[in-house]
Amino acid sequence: MKHEVVARLAERTNRFGKFVRRRITINRAHFARSRNRNTRFVAVTGSSGKTTLCGMLDHSLSGVGPTASRISQNTLPTIAPFIRDLGNQHDFAVVETAIDATDRMLHLAKLIRPHIAVITMIRLEHKKTMPNLDIIAREKGYLIEHMAPGGIAVLNADDEQTDGLAQRANGKVVTFGQSADADYCAVEISADYPDRLSLSVCNSELRLKLQTQLVGAHFWLPVTAAVAVAHQLGVPSEIIADRIASFETVVGRCSVLH
Repeated sequence: MKHEVVARLAERTNRFGKFVRRRITINRAHFARSRNRNTRFVAVTGSSGKTTLCGMLDHSLSGVGPTASRISQNTLPTIAPFIRDLGNQHDFAVVETAIDATDRMLHLAKLIRPHIAVITMIRLEHKKTMPNLDIIAREKGYLIEHMAPGGIAVLNADDEQTDGLAQRANGKVVTFGQSADADYCAVEISADYPDRLSLSVCNSELRLKLQTQLVGAHFWLPVTAAVAVAHQLGVPSEIIADRIASFETVVGRCSVLH
C-alpha cells in the first residue's frame, strides 16, 4: 500500500513538472516573439495542403533571405520552442499549424501573431471534437484574427467558408483559387502523368507560367497559395517561378520513388 502511494505521488509530481516546464517554454516563446522585430512570420493552417505549402514557402523565401521553418511538427508543444529559439537573423519564419480540438488555435495564433496567415481550405476532420464545418472554420479563423499589425490573410476563394472568414481578419485579405474573381487565379492547369504539374497564376500585376516537379493536378492549390504569399512579401516573379520549378515535394506527399 505504501509503495502504491509513493508511486502515485511520483507520477503526479512528474506530470506537474512537465506542466511547469511546458508553461515556462511557452512564456519564453511569447517573450522571444515580442522582441523579434526583424522576422516576418508566415503561418499556415487548413484541412489539407499545409505541409506541401510550407515546404514550398520555405524553399521559395530562402531564395531572397534567411528563412527558418517548422513543418509537420505543428502543435503548440513543438512550435513554442521553435519560436523561443528563433534568432533575429532570419528574414522569414514559416510555421505550419494544426489542431485536433477546440481552443488550440487560439493559443497558437496569440503566440505566432503572423504577418501573413494562410488558410488552405476548410473540410470536415476530427469529427469527434469538431463535428461540423462551422466549428472548424471558427477555430482556424483565430489565426487571421490575431495577425501582427499590417497582417495579410490569404484565403481560398473556392471555399464556401471564405466569406465568413474574411470578415474576421484583422488586416488585408487576399484570395487565391480557380475562381475568376480570386486575386491570384490558377488557370491552364495540366498534370497528365508522367508529365508534371504546370499552370499559370494570374493577378492584376503578374502572369506567371509555372512548371513544377509535382505529380497531380491537386497541387495547384499549394502552388497558387505560395505564389500569393511570396508576391505579397515582395519576392520578384522570376525568383518565385525558379524556386517553384526546383521544389521537390515532401516524401509521402505524392513523391515519386525511383
